[in-house]
Amino acid sequence: MPKLIYISTRNETVSGFFTEKHKTRPEMVKQILGRLIQLTDQFTKALDRAVVTSRDHSFIPHQLKSKSEELAGLLRQLSCSNLGTYDRPARAIINQIEETLDGCLFRLLKHPKCIIVKIIKKRFSTFIPVTCFLEILAHLDASIGNVSWLIGLWRAEPPDEDLRQPPMVLKEPVLWRVWEEIAILHHPVVSVQARSSAAASLGQLARDNERYMKLIIREGGVEALLKLMEEGPMEGQENAARTLGWLGRSCEIVEHLHADVCKVFAKILREGSLKVQVAVAEVVSMLSYQHPELQDVFAQHDVVRLLIGHLAFETVEVHSSKTHSNDNDNDNAKANEDPATREKMKAMAAKALWRLAEGNSAICRSLAESTSLYSFGVLLEKGSANAQRYSVLALMVIMKVAEEDADLRRCAFSPNSPTWKYIADQLLLKITENVENSDFQVFCIKAIGNLAKTFGSRETRMINRLVQLLNGSKFDVTEEACIALTKFACTDNYFHIDHSNAIIGAGGVKHLIQILYDKKAEYALVLICYIALHVPDSEELAQAEVLAALTRASQLSYMTKYEEVDRLLCNIPVRVPEMEELARAGVLPMLEWETEQSYMSKDGTMLTLLQEAKSRLNLHQSKASRGVH
Repeated sequence: MPKLIYISTRNETVSGFFTEKHKTRPEMVKQILGRLIQLTDQFTKALDRAVVTSRDHSFIPHQLKSKSEELAGLLRQLSCSNLGTYDRPARAIINQIEETLDGCLFRLLKHPKCIIVKIIKKRFSTFIPVTCFLEILAHLDASIGNVSWLIGLWRAEPPDEDLRQPPMVLKEPVLWRVWEEIAILHHPVVSVQARSSAAASLGQLARDNERYMKLIIREGGVEALLKLMEEGPMEGQENAARTLGWLGRSCEIVEHLHADVCKVFAKILREGSLKVQVAVAEVVSMLSYQHPELQDVFAQHDVVRLLIGHLAFETVEVHSSKTHSNDNDNDNAKANEDPATREKMKAMAAKALWRLAEGNSAICRSLAESTSLYSFGVLLEKGSANAQRYSVLALMVIMKVAEEDADLRRCAFSPNSPTWKYIADQLLLKITENVENSDFQVFCIKAIGNLAKTFGSRETRMINRLVQLLNGSKFDVTEEACIALTKFACTDNYFHIDHSNAIIGAGGVKHLIQILYDKKAEYALVLICYIALHVPDSEELAQAEVLAALTRASQLSYMTKYEEVDRLLCNIPVRVPEMEELARAGVLPMLEWETEQSYMSKDGTMLTLLQEAKSRLNLHQSKASRGVH
C-alpha cells in the first residue's frame, strides 16, 4: 500500500486569494477548491489505512468514510459549477471545511491504534478518546450542509427562496440572509424585480440595526449595490442608492467609497433617470453629513457642479456652462418628468449642496461663483416647503463660512450685488411670513446674522424686523434674534455704532430689559452690554435704567460662575487649568457658552464685557448729572 503523506493547505489557501492577482476571483476559488478536494481524499485514505492497520475496527465509526466521500463529491460538483463573482460565502465555508478536515486528520493521527506514518505518529502521541470521532462526524455533516447550500446558491437558476440555511450561520442567521441578498445582486440570470427587492431588503437590514449595517459592508454589499446602480434598472438603482445612504451611517463605508463610486454618482446625475437622481442626491447629502472628508472627493468628481445644474434648471434663465451640462436632451428629459419629481429633485439638490458646503470654504466659493445663490433665492420665493427649508440651510452654512472669510464675503455678498439684495429681501420676507414655523424663522435669522458685516450703516430694515422679534412669545426665535442683533452691534462690525443706534431707535432696549428681568438670558445681556459700550450717552439707555439692570444682572447667582471662569483663566498662558478643575468648579457650561460666541471679542468674557459696559454707562451718566458734555 502506498505511503500516505499529510499536507495541510491552510497557508496556501489564505495566501492564494491575495498573491495570485493575475487570476480572476472564480479561478482562484476553484484552485483552492482543488486543494481542498485533495485534502478530503487524503482524509478518506487515512481512514482506509487506519482500518487496515488496526486490530479493532470499532474505534472508527463506519459513517466517517461515507461522509468524507460525500463531501469530496460535493466539492467536485461545486468546483464544476459557475461560481459567479461573489465569493465571500465560498471563502468563509472553504476556510471552515479546512479547519474541520485539519482537525479530523490531527485526531485520527493521534489515535494510538492508527499507524499511518511513524514520524507523524510520534509528533501526535496524545491519547484521544473514541468519542471524539463522533464530534468529527458532526463536523463533516455540517460541512456537507454548507457545501450543499453553496451549490444551491450558484446553480444556473436564481436562488430558491426556500434554500435551507447553511449550518455555519446558525449562530448568525442574518449573515445567511446578507449572503443570499448580495448573491442575488451578483447573479447573472436573476430577474430585475428580484435584484431590486434584494437591494431593498439590505436597506431594511441596515436601517434596523447598526451591527447588520456593518455586516453588509464587510460582506461586500457596497460593491454589489454600486454595480446595481451602474447597470441595473431604474427601480433597482433607486433602492440601491437608498441602501447606500443607510450604510453611510457607518464609518467603515469610507474605505469602500473610492473614486469609482463618485464616477457612478456623477454618471447618474448627468444621464440617469430623474427619480434615480433624486435618490443619489439624497445619498450624497447623507454621506457628506456623516463623513465630511468626502466633501472634497465629491467636488473633484463633478458632483457639486452637476447638483448646481439641477438647482439651476427652471430657476435661472441663462444657463452657464460652468454650472451644468449643456446636454439639451437631458434638459428635455427633465422637462418631461412630472412636476412633483422635478420639485423633489431641486429640494434634494439643495439638501446635498447644504451638506457639501458645510464648513468647506472651497465648495462655498464654487457655489458663490455660480448661479446657485440666485437659485437658492428663487427656491426661497417659489419652491416647495422642503426646497425652501434646504435652500435657507444651504445659505446659512455658506454665510457662516463667509462670516470668517472676508474674500468670500466680498466676492459673493457685496452690498451692491443684485443677487445678495434679492436673497436678503427673501430672507426678510420669510421671517415675516413664517411666524408659525419657528424652526424656519431661526434658520433665516441665523443666515442674516452670519452676514451682519455686509450691511451698511443705512440698512435698518433687517434691524427693525429683528427688534420686533424680541417681543415674541417663542424663546428660540427671541434668542436667535438677540444673537443676530449682537453681530450687528459687536465691536468687530465696522458700523457697530450706527447699528447700535438703529437698535435703540427701533425700541430694542425696552425689550432687552424685559428679557433680562423675565428670563435672565445671557444673549440679551451680551447685546445690551455692547449697545451700552458703544453709545453710553444715549438718552434712551438712561430712561430705561440700563445701568440699574446691568448692576442687578451682575449680582445674579449665575454670574458668580462667570466670575469663577475669569478667576480660573486669568493665569493663562502661565497655567492652563485642567478640565477636571473646571468641572469641579461647575463652570464648564459657562466656558463652553463663551467660547461658542463668535461675535464676542476673543480676549473678552461675559464678566469683562459687563464690567466695561457698566463702567462706561456710569461715567457718562455721572457727567450728565453734573452737566458735563
